[in-house]
Amino acid sequence: MARNPFQQLYVGEKVDPEEFVEIFSHKLVQHAMPLFQPGHVVLSGVQGSGKSMLFKLFQPEVRAAYAAMKKEFPIPADSFHFIGAGININTARCNEFGNRRPEAESSTQELMFGDFFNYVVCLDMIKSVRMLAAEPSICSALGLKLQANQISEFVCRVRESDVWEGYLDETRDLESLVARMHGRVALYRRYMNGNDKSLNAQIASSKTSAGEPMKILVNAFKASGAVPNSTEFYVVVDQYEELAVIKGGDKDVDYRSVVNKVISRDPTLSYRIGTRGYAWRNHLNVFGSHGHLEQDRDYKLVEIDATLRAQEIGGTSIYPDFANDVFLRRLRYSATSGTSRAAASRISDALGRSPTPKDEAILLAGHSPGAVVRPDPEWPPAIVDGLRELATVDPLSAKLGEVWYRQKGIEGTTLEERPWEARSKQYWRKERIELCLLAIGGLRKQRVIYSGEENILGLSGRNILLFLSLCQYIWDYATQSSASRDREPELPVSRGVQTIGVFQTARTWLDRIPSDYGRSDDRYKLIQLLGEKFSTALHGDLKMSNPGQNGISLSIEDLRANPDIFRFLIEAVDYGNLVMIEHATRNKDRKRRYKFYLNPLYCPIYRIPYQHSKEPIYITVERFKEWLAEAGVVESLKSQPARGRAKPLSNLPLLDMMDRTRD
Repeated sequence: MARNPFQQLYVGEKVDPEEFVEIFSHKLVQHAMPLFQPGHVVLSGVQGSGKSMLFKLFQPEVRAAYAAMKKEFPIPADSFHFIGAGININTARCNEFGNRRPEAESSTQELMFGDFFNYVVCLDMIKSVRMLAAEPSICSALGLKLQANQISEFVCRVRESDVWEGYLDETRDLESLVARMHGRVALYRRYMNGNDKSLNAQIASSKTSAGEPMKILVNAFKASGAVPNSTEFYVVVDQYEELAVIKGGDKDVDYRSVVNKVISRDPTLSYRIGTRGYAWRNHLNVFGSHGHLEQDRDYKLVEIDATLRAQEIGGTSIYPDFANDVFLRRLRYSATSGTSRAAASRISDALGRSPTPKDEAILLAGHSPGAVVRPDPEWPPAIVDGLRELATVDPLSAKLGEVWYRQKGIEGTTLEERPWEARSKQYWRKERIELCLLAIGGLRKQRVIYSGEENILGLSGRNILLFLSLCQYIWDYATQSSASRDREPELPVSRGVQTIGVFQTARTWLDRIPSDYGRSDDRYKLIQLLGEKFSTALHGDLKMSNPGQNGISLSIEDLRANPDIFRFLIEAVDYGNLVMIEHATRNKDRKRRYKFYLNPLYCPIYRIPYQHSKEPIYITVERFKEWLAEAGVVESLKSQPARGRAKPLSNLPLLDMMDRTRD
């Protein structure tokens, strides 16, 4: 059976280095260059935005694979001189710290975690230097010298530091040093998994301070001559948000504050923390201190979602090119030479172009196009017959005509004029096209068509994981429907197959909301509430007088006066359930407002347009509370305890500050 090139969604974590080299898109690197420059960086983004994929470039295995395959490492030459190491909170099994219950009024659990964290990262730093030094081209480019003299001096300098509290005193060479560190990590695991009743006494009495051992290693590498003084050390902490959900019994154990502590103004090494916004934004406290981290002073924040949503000169976005490159690399990597996969040069070669609205309306109308017109009983027969005749050649125009007459009345116009087709009414028409298509599909008991490059990119909401998920389901269905012996999909994939794949992807991602972290049940209720209200409002208005009723607009002032509601909405944005956009109001008060829309992928389920071409519904926070009460959300919001340091909601996610839609 033909391999699905999109089967592996999580490229940053699960593919081997050689495959990563082939399928990794370089397009995003230039927009995340702070990651490859000195200084602490927090890389924030929703699931699937590309954080782990970028962090993969810090792994020595990946860098060595680029060299072995004679592929250019996708980092500019002036930022090339670094050594990367780190810890993935999930794969390092940090959640095992939740297996033991901490004592009340004790910080022992955090202190143990800080020590465990130190040793895991130190081991990875040593591994990185050794692996990079073993690849001749990298060793030469970085100026590494890992000969016997340098190794011996490195071990001596490390061992003699008092930061280890005597734990490494008996080590004599690099192998024994590494073995001693591994043994400590293993003993922590034994204790956390209940295999030892108490923590090894020597470990319990020699805990290190979070972040300090890594500085010792960097200084030792450079002082010994093993690593040039000009080489930067970058330590990656990926999946930081997982620290927030480690169980702590009756005590609120704060593992995130331990990681925050390692961010200091000491330039010895730099940290890169990968997180989802909800885990970072209001949790900047530092373990053992009343202080907190300050953006731009202690660290630089890179919001990958904002980067992908950013509008550039001319209103273009980097996302289409990024998605196209990702798509083609996947397709070609899995292709057999000479096949249509191998020959593809754009997404449209495999998925086609999205149908024009006129063509889609013709397909939806089928063999009874006149049935798409549903006139009022009192309309003159000439108007009714004329619209139905028009529907035989252009059902979309006929439906727009029906809506026009409902809005404007039929007095003083003739069908021949078709005022809705006038150039001066292009925006009126544009704002209602998607609704008309949904109405035609509903009347004909058909789904609207979701296919082609434009639709698939639009439904993904500029999230590369959602894009790949859409492609995965589409490819699966195309494989199942293929008539060829090897089940190779025929390209371009048919519109019907793509539409089925879109609905399956949408249903899968919608149904998984309750299994997420945070207030997932409430967020699911929120999405259900908004989807149903938008659908009812749009399809219940036969005049289509407000086609912007697929979103809501709330005053920023009112939101700040209701922080429980505001935090809940921002959590939904951070999890990718909602999209938030700041926009200029048309109200006389000129107050700043935020628009909230459903993730585009959910829209097919609720039969609402994913495009935003008109002002959303302006509502008050009080009215919004009434909506939430209908869904049973308000009371649960009030019962949510505040975690961490209370902080004004000033750094907000996913803002399209340049909203180019014509409201």
